[in-house]
Amino acid sequence: MIAQTASRRRTARTLEPGQKIRVFVVEDSALARKLIGSALESDPSVTVAGCASNGLDALPQIERLRPDVVTLDIHMPGI
Repeated sequence: MIAQTASRRRTARTLEPGQKIRVFVVEDSALARKLIGSALESDPSVTVAGCASNGLDALPQIERLRPDVVTLDIHMPGI
């Protein structure tokens, strides 16, 4: 798994003026997901690219969406 992850790494994206930081939220609590997403979206320089309730659902979405940042619950089911 580590070798696969290392081969998928990408270089950091340079933000152009007006581009937003794309964040993916992984949180098993629906309420916490909503609160985190709302807090992030309140910053005009941030957009929530996607959300998932567990690690297994998150991994393929993160691979597809390629967010700049992933927030992850420290006690995550499925990881």
